[in-house]
Amino acid sequence: MIFQRKQKIVIASLFIIPSQFIYAQTESQTTNLGEITFFPKEEDLYSETSILFINSNTDGSDNYTNQSSSQNWKSSATTYKHQSHFSFAKNHTLGFLLAYSTIECDTTNTQYSNISNRTYTSKNSYKWKGLQNPLFIYQTRLHEQQNNDSYNVDFTASFSPNMFPAKSASTDSDGTVASGNNQFTLGLNLSKKMQNSNFIKSGISLNYYTETKYESSNSDNSNTKIDPYASGSIFLQGQKFFNPKLAISLKGEFYYVAKKTYNYYYNANSNGYSKMDPSYSVDSQLRIDYIAIENSFTLFSSFNYSYEFENKSYSSNDTVSNNKNMYSTAIALGTTYLL
Repeated sequence: MIFQRKQKIVIASLFIIPSQFIYAQTESQTTNLGEITFFPKEEDLYSETSILFINSNTDGSDNYTNQSSSQNWKSSATTYKHQSHFSFAKNHTLGFLLAYSTIECDTTNTQYSNISNRTYTSKNSYKWKGLQNPLFIYQTRLHEQQNNDSYNVDFTASFSPNMFPAKSASTDSDGTVASGNNQFTLGLNLSKKMQNSNFIKSGISLNYYTETKYESSNSDNSNTKIDPYASGSIFLQGQKFFNPKLAISLKGEFYYVAKKTYNYYYNANSNGYSKMDPSYSVDSQLRIDYIAIENSFTLFSSFNYSYEFENKSYSSNDTVSNNKNMYSTAIALGTTYLL
């Protein structure tokens, strides 16, 4: 049961939705595709295609009666993403995001028995693959920047339906990467074009997740359910154009995930539970944009470093689990284009 719960730590970074998957623009302040303030004009189709490589690490420990254990998870993931947004009216867009992921995770588990005074070490490998649940997005520009003293204000609402099965991985069977829940997101962004080709953007988002269900990937009739929970994030981003073709941006984001309750079942009967403390994490990003064709086609690459602060969980069998050293690095390569 403990590993079923901790699998979510390995794949969590794949489901974080970027706060800037749509950029910003105003008609009164001339901008180009690739600027963080870009917003598609009416009847424009904005698209982005990218590939993401992620490596992550998590250390954990469990303490219970007469026994303790420590774990390490090292995972590598590849995610292919595509999103498109159509501006069906001035300052209004509808869009979607699709993603396919593969994950490989190597685990080391060391157990120590106080009774026998012996240590046991085991190593296993797990895999996940498949489509993530699609994301449907609506965005509107509530206010356009008119001069250097005003801002763009964008509102975003998105919905990710629970369409694909969510299965936990085992040593014998691959798991899937679907979230196992419905997700609702609301976001509000402020952005501004400043002097000397400088741009700034900030925002906040709130997420709500319905009950999550992970089924076992083998035939042992076990599954895990997570009670509904919420999360949120805030970010700040700055961008500098060094010439009409090349821009570099820096971004920092803070994430909060509320307390989670995991319920375990076997043959449809309750088999215990665990409660995880709220979690906090930070993410930093360095991104480079190259404007290959003005206002039509851009290339980009980015590097992310994420760190989640130490947290604990408490199980119904009196096990206390501690998760720490949770960090990941990610490299993305992609293109954006207008049709």
